[in-house]
Amino acid sequence: MKTIINYYRFDISDITQNEEYLKLSTMLINLGLKKFDSIAESHSRFYNDLIKPLNGQEIELETEFLFINQWNTAKTQTSEKGLRVFDWSEPIYPNKDIKEGMYLLQTPEMIEVRKNTCKCGFCGKQYYKPSFDFCTNCLGSEYLKVNDLFLLKLENVSFSDSRAKNTLLPENLILKYNEMQKTGRY
Repeated sequence: MKTIINYYRFDISDITQNEEYLKLSTMLINLGLKKFDSIAESHSRFYNDLIKPLNGQEIELETEFLFINQWNTAKTQTSEKGLRVFDWSEPIYPNKDIKEGMYLLQTPEMIEVRKNTCKCGFCGKQYYKPSFDFCTNCLGSEYLKVNDLFLLKLENVSFSDSRAKNTLLPENLILKYNEMQKTGRY
C-alpha cells in the first residue's frame, strides 16, 4: 500500500509561518488526524535525516501489523530496514516556536484496511475482515487464564482497547479453551 509522506518545519515566531502552521494544523485536524507529539533527544536528527529527504515522495506502507495512529514502512531511500511513521507526528522541542513534523496522506486504502482489520487483545494477532468475533490463535497459551478470555474479543485496530471483563463469551469458545489447555499443558 502506498501513500505520500509530508515533512514540515515552521518557526511560528514569524507571523507568516505561524499562519501557515495554523492552516496546516487545522487541515490535519479536519481530516480526523490526531497529532502524536513527544520528547526525545534524537528527534531533530530523525526528522532531518530520515523524513525531510522523503518529503512529497511516495512510500510503501506495510500492512502485516497495523496500529491506531502509525505505520511501518518498507525500505525507503533513507532507511534500509524501513521506518515507523505516524499519521501525524510532531516532536516537542525546548524552543516552542519550532514546529517540525510529518504527516501521511490518508488514502482510501489506508482507511479501508484499518476499518476492516481487527486484533486480539491477548496475543495481538490481527485478522482482516474476520467472520468470527473471538481469536482462537492463543487458546492453548499457558499464560491465558479463563478470567482473561474476554481479551480474545476481536476489536478494530482503529479503536483503543475497550474490551469489557463482563463480555459474554460463547460457550464453544470456553469448550475450545478447555480442550486446547489440556493439549497444551500435558
